[in-house]
Amino acid sequence: MASRYASEQYVGKVRDELKGDIASVRDELKGDIRAVGVVVERIESQVRSLAESLGATREDIDRKLTALEERLSARIATLEQVVRHHSSEIQSLRLEVAELRLRFDRRDLRLDELEARVAAVEKRLGVG
Repeated sequence: MASRYASEQYVGKVRDELKGDIASVRDELKGDIRAVGVVVERIESQVRSLAESLGATREDIDRKLTALEERLSARIATLEQVVRHHSSEIQSLRLEVAELRLRFDRRDLRLDELEARVAAVEKRLGVG
């Protein structure tokens, strides 16, 4: 029986030591958990701050892009108007050039006819 009593005492002693170790580890873990919690809160705060900053940056970029689009649209509209005007003028000039070519060709034919007539008159007169 003595050995059983000694064994129970040993088990009780080990149990008490383990309970003490567990309590010590539990206290250490609670401190570590609190420290991790503080770190997580800091990270969450930084993430919120970053999200707010990104939101503000996005709004700023959107405003700038909208302003740029408005300016470019106005410039493009002006350029389109100028191109339409010049296209119309170019079409008119093309018509004038075609008309001038036609008139030149007619004058060239008349000149050829006159040269033929002058040659015929010169031939009759014996000049030439």
